[in-house]
Amino acid sequence: MDEQDELRVGLQWVGDLISPPSPANQILIMADSPVVGSTQADSHVLMFGYVSPPAVSGDLTPQQVEQLISQPLPVMPISRVVLTTPRLREFRDVINKHLAQTTGEV
Repeated sequence: MDEQDELRVGLQWVGDLISPPSPANQILIMADSPVVGSTQADSHVLMFGYVSPPAVSGDLTPQQVEQLISQPLPVMPISRVVLTTPRLREFRDVINKHLAQTTGEV
Protein backbone atom coordinates (compact mmCIF):
# COMPACT_ATOMS: atom_id res chain seq x y z
CA MET A 1 0.00 0.00 0.00
CA ASP A 2 1.62 3.26 -1.03
CA GLU A 3 1.20 6.59 0.75
CA GLN A 4 -1.70 7.70 -1.45
CA ASP A 5 -3.67 4.59 -0.46
CA GLU A 6 -3.07 5.16 3.26
CA LEU A 7 -5.84 3.77 5.43
CA ARG A 8 -6.87 5.86 8.44
CA VAL A 9 -8.71 4.09 11.23
CA GLY A 10 -10.44 5.83 14.15
CA LEU A 11 -9.52 4.95 17.72
CA GLN A 12 -11.59 4.82 20.88
CA TRP A 13 -10.10 4.44 24.36
CA VAL A 14 -11.69 1.54 26.25
CA GLY A 15 -11.23 0.03 29.67
CA ASP A 16 -11.46 1.51 33.13
CA LEU A 17 -11.79 5.22 32.48
CA ILE A 18 -13.61 6.04 35.72
CA SER A 19 -11.00 5.11 38.33
CA PRO A 20 -8.96 8.12 39.43
CA PRO A 21 -5.52 8.34 37.84
CA SER A 22 -2.49 7.61 39.99
CA PRO A 23 -0.43 10.68 40.83
CA ALA A 24 3.15 10.71 39.57
CA ASN A 25 5.81 13.15 40.72
CA GLN A 26 8.88 11.33 39.42
CA ILE A 27 9.84 10.54 35.82
CA LEU A 28 12.83 8.53 34.63
CA ILE A 29 13.74 8.14 30.95
CA MET A 30 16.44 5.69 29.87
CA ALA A 31 17.68 4.66 26.46
CA ASP A 32 17.18 0.97 25.82
CA SER A 33 20.15 -1.13 24.72
CA PRO A 34 21.08 -0.46 21.10
CA VAL A 35 20.67 -3.15 18.49
CA VAL A 36 23.87 -5.08 17.80
CA GLY A 37 25.96 -3.14 15.31
CA SER A 38 24.30 0.18 16.11
CA THR A 39 25.57 3.00 18.30
CA GLN A 40 22.15 4.45 19.10
CA ALA A 41 19.20 3.03 20.98
CA ASP A 42 16.05 2.59 18.93
CA SER A 43 13.74 2.49 21.94
CA HIS A 44 13.42 4.23 25.28
CA VAL A 45 12.02 3.22 28.67
CA LEU A 46 9.85 5.77 30.48
CA MET A 47 9.12 5.13 34.14
CA PHE A 48 6.61 7.09 36.19
CA GLY A 49 6.52 6.88 39.96
CA TYR A 50 5.46 8.57 43.14
CA VAL A 51 7.52 9.45 46.20
CA SER A 52 5.94 10.58 49.44
CA PRO A 53 7.84 13.42 51.02
CA PRO A 54 8.95 12.77 54.59
CA ALA A 55 6.67 14.04 57.32
CA VAL A 56 8.48 16.95 58.92
CA SER A 57 7.01 19.14 61.59
CA GLY A 58 8.76 22.10 63.14
CA ASP A 59 12.42 22.92 62.91
CA LEU A 60 14.86 20.09 62.27
CA THR A 61 18.04 19.56 64.20
CA PRO A 62 21.24 19.04 62.22
CA GLN A 63 21.12 15.35 63.18
CA GLN A 64 17.59 15.00 61.80
CA VAL A 65 18.63 16.70 58.56
CA GLU A 66 21.61 14.34 58.27
CA GLN A 67 19.35 11.35 58.88
CA LEU A 68 16.87 12.52 56.22
CA ILE A 69 19.51 13.02 53.54
CA SER A 70 21.51 9.88 54.40
CA GLN A 71 19.03 7.49 52.77
CA PRO A 72 17.14 7.88 49.50
CA LEU A 73 13.36 8.00 49.57
CA PRO A 74 11.71 5.05 47.81
CA VAL A 75 9.91 5.80 44.55
CA MET A 76 6.83 3.62 44.08
CA PRO A 77 6.53 2.64 40.40
CA ILE A 78 3.23 3.49 38.75
CA SER A 79 3.88 2.80 35.09
CA ARG A 80 6.63 1.67 32.74
CA VAL A 81 6.41 2.01 28.99
CA VAL A 82 8.80 1.43 26.11
CA LEU A 83 8.64 3.75 23.11
CA THR A 84 10.56 3.69 19.86
CA THR A 85 12.51 6.83 19.04
CA PRO A 86 9.86 8.04 16.54
CA ARG A 87 7.09 7.43 19.12
CA LEU A 88 9.08 9.26 21.80
CA ARG A 89 9.38 12.24 19.44
CA GLU A 90 5.64 12.02 18.76
CA PHE A 91 5.02 11.95 22.55
CA ARG A 92 7.17 15.10 22.90
CA ASP A 93 5.18 16.81 20.15
CA VAL A 94 1.84 15.84 21.74
CA ILE A 95 3.00 17.22 25.11
CA ASN A 96 4.20 20.47 23.47
CA LYS A 97 0.89 20.87 21.63
CA HIS A 98 -1.07 20.21 24.83
CA LEU A 99 0.98 22.76 26.79
CA ALA A 100 0.61 25.35 24.04
CA GLN A 101 -3.18 24.87 24.00
CA THR A 102 -3.70 24.81 27.75
CA THR A 103 -1.07 27.17 29.11
CA GLY A 104 0.12 29.17 26.13
CA GLU A 105 3.67 27.90 26.57
CA VAL A 106 5.81 25.16 25.11
